[in-house]
Amino acid sequence: MNFDHRDTHSPLKDIIRRTLSKLGVGIPKTLSSARERLRVSQSKYGGEPPQIKPVLGPAGEVTAWTATVEATPESVETLSQTEVEQLNADASEIQYFFQAFLGRTLPDWTLADLDLAFEVWHQSTDRGRFSPQVVTRITGAAFGNYCNCSLDMRWLAITDLGGRDLAVRTQDDRVTGFPFSTVTKRIDDKETGFFVPVFNLLKQSAAAG
Repeated sequence: MNFDHRDTHSPLKDIIRRTLSKLGVGIPKTLSSARERLRVSQSKYGGEPPQIKPVLGPAGEVTAWTATVEATPESVETLSQTEVEQLNADASEIQYFFQAFLGRTLPDWTLADLDLAFEVWHQSTDRGRFSPQVVTRITGAAFGNYCNCSLDMRWLAITDLGGRDLAVRTQDDRVTGFPFSTVTKRIDDKETGFFVPVFNLLKQSAAAG
């Protein structure tokens, strides 16, 4: 069973996808925010009403909410060398982000560091050049590259009814995440502390086989 769950070829097989895509990899923190994101999904993609299900932590606590929706047609493009180089350049700016909001560079940074820096930025009243658009560009690229290195994923451009978006996908095409949309949705929803749980959900899905 695929996770994200869009086939990479058209026509699509009769499968489902989790709302991990434009909705930010399906990690709304509350049931109400999950429902709101599903309303957005329905308005964009249509389809049958999805079912909301909890994601449980190691102690059985609810850590997030996910849902499944019907698959929609998509086209997949391999990125050009220019696009890949731009993503790597954007990702390298994460050190300036750390310096600005954590007071130091972090050559061996973790996702916990990224979550902390993002939260400090979110609460800051003096963001300097780090506008929401700039932060999305830098942290989205850095998070995507982190997923690629840690989960053997690669960058792709995916176009569907919601438009074109850059995504990371496992080599077996089962698991897909959308780093930039993940960040954009959290900025819009004023949420923090999402990089670690989003990555963990992708990791669990990739390991599920």
